Amino acid sequence: MKKFACLLLPTLVLASCGGQDTPTVTTYTSISGTVREPGTPDADDTVMPTTAWTGGAGTVQATVAGAGPQGTASGALSSGGAFTLTLPADVTTQALSSDAFLLPGTAELSCTGTPSISDAAARFAALDVAVQANRQGQVAPSRVSLIGTAADPVGLKSESGTFIYADRPVSVTGAQTCTITEAGQTYAVTSSLNMTLGRGWNKTTATLAVTATQLSLSLSSGTFPTEEWVYLGGSTLAGAAAPRPAFELELPAALNTFRFPGLR
Repeated sequence: MKKFACLLLPTLVLASCGGQDTPTVTTYTSISGTVREPGTPDADDTVMPTTAWTGGAGTVQATVAGAGPQGTASGALSSGGAFTLTLPADVTTQALSSDAFLLPGTAELSCTGTPSISDAAARFAALDVAVQANRQGQVAPSRVSLIGTAADPVGLKSESGTFIYADRPVSVTGAQTCTITEAGQTYAVTSSLNMTLGRGWNKTTATLAVTATQLSLSLSSGTFPTEEWVYLGGSTLAGAAAPRPAFELELPAALNTFRFPGLR
């Protein structure tokens, strides 16, 4: 199972609907952007700011796990963080996965709802993008914001963009709700899928929103949450906001499983 398989909830099974037409969508053959770094939030910030890239000139590398040389591409990174690179044109069969949105179930969950896929034979891959300069690490179109107000936050929302490759036009839609109980407290965990993918590289956004008792996951296609490619430095964007305690939220242990390790 590829590393981006941990996108959704346990017991998620994609069932074939068969015979559905998918609308025309935009696919991409290249990336252009500017790398920025996480900033330090002010007291009244509800969205974590970013600052200019300070890591110097170098390269940007895009990689498809398991695809070998065909799944790797690189481009120049300017001292100001600007870059352009061509995406891998052909993703080899061995790098594609049919279980891209599956996670093995766990016995303690009670779930309802089954998202569906328009073509059960579809195969997928995700793209990792990293910088190699005076600083090294992953970059992604990322944004972290508070739920509620700066003075009284009730939760945290993290959005991350990733290119997903599909080997054919396909739609993945639907929702699932699960519950889990820990120390007498019941937590609701919901997921939703709203993706229409074309053959090739598609923009997708993974969103995680969490409060003290609820966590929701969503995956949509067509856009990124921002066009800023934020330097993650080997950690999550939310973790980079440690100087502002309101941007940190300690999840109950029961919910720590439901992260986006593949799409951050």
